[in-house]
Amino acid sequence: MNGTSSFIDNIQLGSSDNTFSIYRTPAVNSNARSTFIRGQSSDSTTGGDLILEAGSGASNGALLLGTDNTGVVEISSEKVTTNINGHTTARSCMIVGM
Repeated sequence: MNGTSSFIDNIQLGSSDNTFSIYRTPAVNSNARSTFIRGQSSDSTTGGDLILEAGSGASNGALLLGTDNTGVVEISSEKVTTNINGHTTARSCMIVGM
């Protein structure tokens, strides 16, 4: 599939008994490009949230950011307030702009 595709309602990917990955083709002889997943924009009211939700079950799944090849994980922008609800644990942490 090339170009832009439109889907309405839900998309089911993969099967129930295999790991599923979404990734881009590796760059060859050039720098890799950024990949974006965006919530819905609005021209007149509030934009839509972007929610990443781990799977539920007898024991719920975890939401993991940058588990393998991570250089830096940035959460939010210095221009907005970032709220973290619940307990927070960090192996190391740098807070800038306080």
